[in-house]
Amino acid sequence: CCWGLKVHRLLVFLTIVSLVQGVGLVYLGLTMLRHDLESSRARALTHQQRAKEEIQTLLDRSGVRWDGDWSDAEVFAARGGVNRLAVEDAARVRGIYGDTAAGIARFNAVRARFPERMLASGWGVAPLPEMRQAKAFASGFDQQKTIEKVPIGFWTFLLMAGLGGLAACGFSLWGFRKIKEKRYIENIPTSLSTGLAYGPAEIKGKAVKDAESYNGPLSGEDCLYYHYVVREKRGSGKRATWVTIVDEKMHARFLCRDDEGETPVDLDDAEIHSRHVHTKSEYRRIYTETNLRPGDDLYILGPAIIDPSTGDRLRMAADDSDFPLIVANLTEKEMMTRKGRRGLGLLNVGLNGFVVMGLAGFGITASYAPTDYLLAAFIAPVFLALCFIVLMYNDLQFVRHRVRRAWANIDVSLKKRADLLPNLEAIAKEYLAHERSVHEGIATMRASLTGGLDPAGADELLLAEKSVISRLLAVQEDYPDLKGSPVIQQLADQVVTLENEVALMRAGYNDSVERHNTRIQRLPEVIIAKLFGYPAAEPLRTELAIRRATPEVAM
Repeated sequence: CCWGLKVHRLLVFLTIVSLVQGVGLVYLGLTMLRHDLESSRARALTHQQRAKEEIQTLLDRSGVRWDGDWSDAEVFAARGGVNRLAVEDAARVRGIYGDTAAGIARFNAVRARFPERMLASGWGVAPLPEMRQAKAFASGFDQQKTIEKVPIGFWTFLLMAGLGGLAACGFSLWGFRKIKEKRYIENIPTSLSTGLAYGPAEIKGKAVKDAESYNGPLSGEDCLYYHYVVREKRGSGKRATWVTIVDEKMHARFLCRDDEGETPVDLDDAEIHSRHVHTKSEYRRIYTETNLRPGDDLYILGPAIIDPSTGDRLRMAADDSDFPLIVANLTEKEMMTRKGRRGLGLLNVGLNGFVVMGLAGFGITASYAPTDYLLAAFIAPVFLALCFIVLMYNDLQFVRHRVRRAWANIDVSLKKRADLLPNLEAIAKEYLAHERSVHEGIATMRASLTGGLDPAGADELLLAEKSVISRLLAVQEDYPDLKGSPVIQQLADQVVTLENEVALMRAGYNDSVERHNTRIQRLPEVIIAKLFGYPAAEPLRTELAIRRATPEVAM
């Protein structure tokens, strides 16, 4: 079902765990329930047989005849043969009769409950005949037949509920946090260098030196990154401790090369995973080096941001968001295994915590019985359903946050257009006073920048800007002093920079919009999207080309 609905693989794990745990609890509950019914019936019959023998002895001593019929009114009625016994013997018979009848009544009451009454017949556990004279003959029978509820101790409940709650909440939240990066790896598709979009991205390729590299202090190999640690054992016996005396990290900028090009990578604040680990022990020291080398096959997950050194391309580097930058010379599958193993284990502990809380709740209400294990078996499916909702909600939150963050970056870049307006207005007044469309375009830009921008308003702003700039550049040939003006040169440089920013961000934003709109229209996310009110996002439709250099302006 999970695979058919294209649900996150975590749910497959939780489904398996829930089924195993649920089946285990059901089996345990049914086994205990059957054992309790069978043993209770056997005890009641054994007790009845012993009671019969003892009552027979007491009656024979006084010459009262009894054929073993527990409903014999001549013996057990208010004025029956028992009254001929000595006072102590008569009281003894009444007590034995009442105790035996109460045991049978309690067994029959338990057997008549749900689900015992449905299961007992299949197990061959038949009800026992009631001892009908008990109510009139044995005083206190009504109190004896009542099943007394004995709850678990308060401190026991507090301990179970506390530990269960800590495991349920703490480990579940911890597990979800640990599993988040695994979800990123699964949900974000791999991009080629030419199709890399601004924002969270995933790329694969070979590590290629861009400039300098380093020699590994332990391996002596050419490294793009190394982490060198030296630990020393100090003291002896039980007081011995390991102290880190060297902890050095070095990294160089490098390129990730795929079949279509190269992408710069900056390892500042990156999380590194490498299969190259060198270890050396010498006397009381342990030397360890972990490195990345040129030629390594890399898997990189992280933010794709504008490279400030050029302004016309993207690079993989950490930014101010909470999205991680992960660089590894492991495969994508190996990274998912690493990231998922701990999170799945923690969620399993959280699930067990919910079960313990449920059992503690049953215990404090004095219903601690085999049926509680059957009820506890439903906790796993409920936990699975909650995980399903949480995972789907988090997925929708991720794609919505991605859209909002991508748009926020574009919005900041668009509002930088305000710096263009003074130069545009000055040039338009001096050289394009008769160009009505230019003045209307500038007015449109000013109006758009004054109010809040949305994708539709951004398209209007960009179209107006393109129209104004195109017209302005077209009339340069007619005005020699305009061609050599530093104002027009500065304006051209600003236009190139700002257009490149938006052009690079636009692909990432539109990709985020497409993924967001696809997710909120797909089952089962569409249900949660409608429940929590996720509207469709609007793409940015204006086409912008990336310019590698500023326009040529004659000086």
